[in-house]
Order: sequence, then structure tokens, then C-alpha cells
Amino acid sequence: MTQIKVLNNSGRKLNGFAKNIELLADQIAPLVEDISRLKLPDTVVIRLMTPQAWRRARSRHDMRRMMAEASKLKPSTDSMRTATLTAKAARIDRRKTWAAVGGEFVDFTNGAEIVILPAALQEMGLLGSNESHSMVLAHELAHGAQHHVDAGMTWAQMKTHFPRERGTCDRSYGFLLEGHAHWVAHAITARLHGQSTTVKPGEGATSRHQSIHDSAEQQGYRRFHDRALQCVSKVIEDNGVEQFNRVWNAPELVPLVSESSNTEDWPQRLADELAK
Repeated sequence: MTQIKVLNNSGRKLNGFAKNIELLADQIAPLVEDISRLKLPDTVVIRLMTPQAWRRARSRHDMRRMMAEASKLKPSTDSMRTATLTAKAARIDRRKTWAAVGGEFVDFTNGAEIVILPAALQEMGLLGSNESHSMVLAHELAHGAQHHVDAGMTWAQMKTHFPRERGTCDRSYGFLLEGHAHWVAHAITARLHGQSTTVKPGEGATSRHQSIHDSAEQQGYRRFHDRALQCVSKVIEDNGVEQFNRVWNAPELVPLVSESSNTEDWPQRLADELAK
């Protein structure tokens, strides 16, 4: 049975919130394994962080990952320049949009863990919403199961700074990983609450969060995730979970970038491939 370890780095006032997160995660973790047919690691760390600490940790982690990849892959000067600019853009984006990040799975160098930002949940008007907390935890725990099934290989392909050198420019690993995590989370919240839950601004959402939520970038992000969810749901409905799970060990089954623009192409290709 997976042990849940919650670390509260957001202040003593949130000790009660941390305990509630631990109780919910204890309830949700076995459901993730049951629904996804994937195992979680023996221990899952959930860390409550302030936005500032999270941004600093993510920036340090991204830089370490980029340098480690560069040492291994020997990228071209152009690829290195692109990676550096992409990392800088990501730092700026996290500074602008942290208030929309309730939780995130991060494969830090010292071990993968789930980060929860209570301040962001407060901005979203969801700090007291157990249903929303269930959705966030189910989604991020699903990412933990994805990461564990192949020792982080698929995750590394999505997070790579050098897709050209890895030969993955034509693949949309994010479409696979996010669509699957949404599918797991929707199934779990439907089981727990009688209907699937969607994380959306609560009544007490701040104008800062609402502005981020309503931005064209975030709307495009949600459409991408909606398509990914529809595709994963279709593949599993038609082929079953066990057949779908072949994708974790078969890179050729990962959706193409071109297939992420609609909800028909990838499910049809997988149906053909899985029937072989």
C-alpha cells in the first residue's frame, strides 16, 4: 500500500489543510491504481509550498535538467539557444500564472513529488473545496503512476529541452499524459462525488485568477486538455484499460503533434495498432 507523506512548507496556519490533504490522498491513491491499472511508488510525497518557493525550486530543477541533458545529448548551438530561451519563457510564465496552478507533479532531482500551492487555491476560491482538492490530487497522483510505470522515461520525453536530439519533435507526450491524468481524475471524482468534477474558479476567486483563467492562452490550454481527455476516453472505451496501457512501453503509440489537433486521428490509429 502506498504511503502518503505530506510536508507542509507553507506555514503552521495550514496544518489543518495539510492533514485534510493527507486523508484525501490516502483515500484516492488506491482508486488511482484500481482505475488506471498502474502502480504508484511505495511512498508519495505531497509538499505544500508558497508560490515563491515553488518558482525558485522549479527554475533550479529546470536548469539542472537542461544541463544534464546537454551533457548527455551534445545538442547543437541552435538547440541550446532554443532550450535556454524556452526555460526563460517558462520562468516568466510561472511568475505570471502561478495563481492558476493548484497542484503540479514534479520529478525533482531528489525524487518525484506532488506540489500543492495553497495560495493558488485561495486565489481560485477553492481552498475549502474538498471536491476540487479530490480532482487535483487524483490528477497529480495519476501523473505519479505514469512516472512510476516506466521509471520516468515517458515523463522525461515530455519535459525534454532537446526534442530534436531525442527524435521526438513529431510527438505530443503532453497530449498523452494530460489526457490520461484527466481521464483517471474524472473517473475517481465521479466515484467519490457522484459526478466528475471540473476545477474551475469558485465564488471567491480573485480578479487576478479570473484574468488568468479567461486569457486566450489558458482557454487554448483547456481546449488542448479537453481534446486529450476525449481521445483517451475513446481509446479506453473501445479497447480497454489494459490495452491502452501498452502505450507506456511503445513510443510509436504516443500521439503525433498533428493528431493532437482533433479527437479522431489518434484513437483511430491506436485502434488499428492495438488490433494487430
